[in-house]
Amino acid sequence: MLAKRFPASSISVFVVSLMLSPQAAAENFGASCEMDTVKVSGRTMTGACHDVSGALVCSKLDMNTCLTNAHGQLESPGEGYFYSCRDCSNGKTTSGLFLDDPAFLHCDCSAGNNSWDWPTAVIDMSKSFRTAFWYRWD
Repeated sequence: MLAKRFPASSISVFVVSLMLSPQAAAENFGASCEMDTVKVSGRTMTGACHDVSGALVCSKLDMNTCLTNAHGQLESPGEGYFYSCRDCSNGKTTSGLFLDDPAFLHCDCSAGNNSWDWPTAVIDMSKSFRTAFWYRWD
């Protein structure tokens, strides 16, 4: 469990990529987070990321503040995707797509055409999320 592996003493807000060069920090959070620790549950993503001092800490992010559903496609920046997407995960898929990389978030998202067909939308979180505010947690 991440909380036991990377203990944190208090809740605080920090910017994920400050220990990297400014250019790397602006590019993606994947450069400062250990992608094999990143897990998605509902609309929350958790993982071990470097804080401003360079230490690995347990972190979490409400992805509903970062992603939008644009007619069945996940896009960043944006917000509110959670209300029109379901079954979101960054685990292995069973839908025929071969995604075995924790950086890929996949959800079934409404295309907004009153259809019951919700195609699978995929986004590479390691490249799509810009420097984001994560919350340190115990």
